Order: sequence, then C-alpha cells, then structure tokens
Amino acid sequence: MRLVISLACMLAFCASALAADTSAAAKTAPATEPAPAAVEPAPAAAPVSETPAPAAKPAEAPVKVCAPCPSPLLTWGGLAMYRLRDEIITNYRTNGQREEKATFSGQIAYRLGVKVKPNDQTLLQFDIGNDWYATEEVEGLPGNYWTKRNPMTPWFDLAYAQWDPGYMHIQAGIIPVAGTPLMDLLGVSIFFGRDYKNAAHIPWGVVTNFSQTGLRIGAPIVKDGPVSVGVDAMSTVLEMRQIAAGIDTMQLNPVATEFELEVPIKVAGLDALPQAFIIPNRSYNMATGGSDIEFGAGLNLGYKMNDGVCFRAGFGYARNSNRNSYKNFTTGTPNTIYDTYGDPFAITSKTDTVNKIVDSVEFDRWGTNLNVGATVKMGPGKLDFDFNLSSEQDMYNVNVNNWYPFFDLKYGWALNKNFIIMPRVRLFFTEPKTGYNNELKTRPELIFIGTF
Repeated sequence: MRLVISLACMLAFCASALAADTSAAAKTAPATEPAPAAVEPAPAAAPVSETPAPAAKPAEAPVKVCAPCPSPLLTWGGLAMYRLRDEIITNYRTNGQREEKATFSGQIAYRLGVKVKPNDQTLLQFDIGNDWYATEEVEGLPGNYWTKRNPMTPWFDLAYAQWDPGYMHIQAGIIPVAGTPLMDLLGVSIFFGRDYKNAAHIPWGVVTNFSQTGLRIGAPIVKDGPVSVGVDAMSTVLEMRQIAAGIDTMQLNPVATEFELEVPIKVAGLDALPQAFIIPNRSYNMATGGSDIEFGAGLNLGYKMNDGVCFRAGFGYARNSNRNSYKNFTTGTPNTIYDTYGDPFAITSKTDTVNKIVDSVEFDRWGTNLNVGATVKMGPGKLDFDFNLSSEQDMYNVNVNNWYPFFDLKYGWALNKNFIIMPRVRLFFTEPKTGYNNELKTRPELIFIGTF
C-alpha cells in the first residue's frame, strides 16, 4: 500500500506538471487548417421571415479516441544461439604455486517474444526463454534424449503492459531495465548477497536478463528540437518480508523496495543517462527492527560519431552496510537471515534454494565500476571492444580491497540480416588482496546466432 500511494503521488505530480505544459503548448501552437470544402453553386435567397431563427447549438468538443493500429497487431521476434567455449584458468598463488585448467563446453540460449499493439497508446510485450544472455551449459547425458529428457524450463523475462499517450508513459509487469555500470553493481549485490565482487565480470544482463518485476512511470520534459530530456522513476520489491499481526497496533512489514530514478538526455549524437537508486531496509533485523539502506549513483554516456563508429563510457558507485542490523545490541545475538543471500555457486544441491546466513560480522561495503568501449562497422559485420574495471572495499575488513579488470573483443560477421557468426575472446582478471598474486580466466568462443 505504501508503495502504491507513493507511486500514485508521483504519477499525480508528473501528470499535473505535464498537463500544464501541454496546455500551454496547445494555446500557442496554431491549429491545423481544415481542408477546403468543394465549392457548390449558391442557393437562391430564401424569403425573409419575421420569426427570428433559433440560436445555433454550440459545437461539442471532440472526444479523444485511441486510433486502432493498422494490421498487423502482432510483431514476433526470437533468438537461437549456440556457443563453442573454452575456458582457460591460470592462477598464481602468493606462495609461488600456479593453478591451471581448461574446460571446453557448449552453451545454449533461446528466446521467443511478441509485441501486441491494440491501439496507438498501448503496447504489451511477452518474451519467454532460458537465461539467454548468460547462456546455459549443455550437460549431455541424460540430456534431451528419448525417455531421459531433462525438463526444459523457459521463463518470462518480459511480460508487461505499457501506456504511452505522448506526454507520459507507464510500464507495469516484468519490465525492461537496461544494463549500465551502476546496474552491474546492483546485479552482483543481488546475486552475491550485498557484495560488489566481480561487478566488471558479471554484467546486469547475466543476473536479470535485463528485466525486473515492477512499475515504471516516466515523461518527456523536452522533446522538440536538438535536445531531448526525460525522467523515469521505477520501483520493484527486492525482498519481501512477512510479519505477524499487531495487538492493538498496526504492524508494517519491512519490505526491501528498490527505487530507481533516471534522466535520459539526448543532444545531437550524444546520449547521457544519469541514474541513481536507493533500497530502504536492504538489511533488516526482524528481532530488533534495525535497518540499513543500499544506494548508488552513476552516469552512462554514448556518442555516435557517424554511421560506422560509436563510443560508450560509464561509471557507477554503490554502497551498503549492516551496521544497524547485524546483531541484537542488547543480547549480542547476530542477525539470522533465511533467504537466497550467499554465494549461489556455493550451493551444493540444486534443490537447496534457501540459505541460512548469519550476519555475525559487521560490514560497510562499497564498489565502483568503470566501462569504456567502442563499436566499429567493418566489412560484413561490426567489431566491438570493451574494457571494464570494478573494485570492492569494506570499511571493517582491510583484506577486502580487490580489483577486477575485464577485456572483451568480438566481431559479428553477418552472413545475412538473420544469421551471425561471432568469434569472441574475453579476459577476466582478478587482483585480490590476499591468497593470490593474480587470477586470470581466458574465454575464447565461437558463437552462432540466429534472430528474426
């Protein structure tokens, strides 16, 4: 209810401000002249009557009607991808030992989607597939064989409705959320349980497939001329917490709600996206009511030099702690959390979806993430290069001061507009504070992509 009320207030404020702007614009903009009617011969003059003619009825204001879209109403799209991957690990320990291994695998990705546009103001989109951005490892036996098939479990990464009359827009459901360096930090915080490690290695799309379940309200502020500016506010429940009913008092559940604000700006060939998020009750102690927030801010830039060359850059900073919630300060009992916090890779059983985590150590963590990259059209395809650098620190642990450089080079060779062959190589570096001098993961791939 609190979320609905806050978003309703936000919607009312945006709508009133924008309605005033559009009203003022309507007063100054000249009306479109009607097409001239066909000229007919003038009728003979009617005899003059002494009885006055009745007053003409005032014209009724036209009613705004959503124009139905021309056929087709459905737009289909899909992707099928297969990757041949070799992953080579070379780690150098501080004691002089070297760890090495190479793992060959096949990776599969697929998705199918449809957009439905029943009128010029409404859009519905549904996409279903597997973890198509991260891809899934081909396991082999028992595999997809007769009587021994592994269950295929596609899920919806998009399922939302959008209303856009022009002066504002609303999206509700499983909505698209673009990846940026800031969102990469939030993604690993969700994935690893409030930890910013590997933000440069694990992008937002790997964790979320570029979507979250929630509500977005936005509007264009300036949309005419060489400059366009808008504002978008988005919210989603990041962690649901249930409570018992109060006796002679109203109890409010301490849900962890993510609020995100974006201000997209476009000036000629330059795109800028300042953004920020805040999550009240990110860490919460149900026994004491102690609460801590998570917050972050960042800027993403893109510049199109010409039709063949474009550049991109971005930076993000995020921080969270458990200083108020990690224990009962009266009894000294640490906070116990029953949810999906913890390292997902450490789960030994695929049926173990709940981890018991004890916040026995106080932390105050922050992370940074930097990205620079370029895309160049070259021959029948395009060349992409990206460099990322992220870090994590902890105010209460001097051993947490790790850096994560990342290089990505790929060339998409388009055999035609629907089929691409892409050689790709990525280098994942880790410069840890303790244990290793450095860690390196080299991942060459040959990728086959079909789209429509």
